[in-house]
Amino acid sequence: MSFDVLEDAKGWLRRSGTDSERGEFVDPRDGSITLTDFVTRHWRAGVRGAPGTVKRVDERVRLHILPHLGAVALRDVSATVLRGYIATLEGECSPRYARQILTSLSNIFETARSTTSASSATRCGPRRSVGRRPPTRIVTRGRWQRRSGCGT
Repeated sequence: MSFDVLEDAKGWLRRSGTDSERGEFVDPRDGSITLTDFVTRHWRAGVRGAPGTVKRVDERVRLHILPHLGAVALRDVSATVLRGYIATLEGECSPRYARQILTSLSNIFETARSTTSASSATRCGPRRSVGRRPPTRIVTRGRWQRRSGCGT
C-alpha cells in the first residue's frame, strides 16, 4: 500500500489502529496472496507429523496442487475453479490419491481461512461438509449440551 502524501498515510494508520482495537480491522491484502505464496509463507511451516507423512503431504502439494492452482489468488478460488481442478485431478490419478490431494488442499484453505478471517462470524461459517465429525457433546447436569465454540 502506498500514499501520495505523508498525512494520508498517518490518517490511514490512525484509522487502522482504531479499527484494530475495536476488532474491526481487515487487512486490504487479505485474499490477494496467491496459493503458492500462502503455502510457502504461511502453511508449510505449520505442517506437523512423522517425517514420511510430511514428505508425502509436501509432494502432493508441490506436484499436484501448486502446478494447477498456485498462480490463483486465494480470493479468486471459486467453486467453478475447484470443479475444473477436480476434473483434471480425476484424470491424472486414482480416486484414493485424488482424495488425499483434496484433503491437503482443504487443509490449506482451512488454514488460510483461519489466518485471514477478521471476524468470528467468518471463522465459524460453513466448512467442508464431507468427512466432518458431528459436534462434540458433553453431559452437564444430566442433559446433553453442545460443547462451546462456533455457533454456541
